[in-house]
Amino acid sequence: WLGKKENNPLILNFFVALMAECGIQLMVLAGLGHHPGRITIGVIMLLISGLGTTNGVRDLVHLDTLSGVVNISASFAGATGIALGIALPLVLFKDTGSQSITGLEPEVALQLLFCTIGCVGFAFWFNVKKIKILWCALGACLTWGMYLVFGLFFSGFFIPMVLSAGVCALYGQIMARLNKAPATIFTTVSAFPLIPGSRLYYTMYGLVTQNRPMFMESLQRLMLECFGIVLGFLAVEVISRYLFRKKFLRKH
Repeated sequence: WLGKKENNPLILNFFVALMAECGIQLMVLAGLGHHPGRITIGVIMLLISGLGTTNGVRDLVHLDTLSGVVNISASFAGATGIALGIALPLVLFKDTGSQSITGLEPEVALQLLFCTIGCVGFAFWFNVKKIKILWCALGACLTWGMYLVFGLFFSGFFIPMVLSAGVCALYGQIMARLNKAPATIFTTVSAFPLIPGSRLYYTMYGLVTQNRPMFMESLQRLMLECFGIVLGFLAVEVISRYLFRKKFLRKH
């Protein structure tokens, strides 16, 4: 309903995140929830625009600078709106137990299962049609699975993030050619397990609770994870453009 009234992603996401976070905090106070941080992270993932960033990077690589800057700027504006919408209720309700947001690490099989199920929902939300829904869900499972695998061989999170984003982008390119559809359809949904929604929440939680170490650590990781995703996508895009351009020149 708000989306029909407001086109500015900062304002729209601010009001949606504000109402969602107020509802979450009130339900926790009423005894209908115990971990507002985890609930919030799940909810705000619906607002984070991976599509805008993906399209923006693609446009920049294709030298469509103005379109790329507009898409990426809109994504960051939307993320800022989400952050502000979450921060205000956290200040007003003065923490109802959000300190218990860390330490959740399900088994690998459960992670893969539920990220696949969740991304089926995103595929429906983006109006993906028929068999492409299956390919999107499998792409999400593959992306997160490769992130976990790369994490076994590389310390830290940045290199696994870059490599798994590259796998996601490559998968999107392959599925685009097999299904004769835009690669964005597959990469947008498949990349959702990598989108750092939790880091956005931790950043704002650290800010409003004046927990400077949490704020700085979460902000740094948030920026690095976003950069890692963009870098992985960018590398595959550049390589694929070079290879297909070379193939085209050989034919002609």
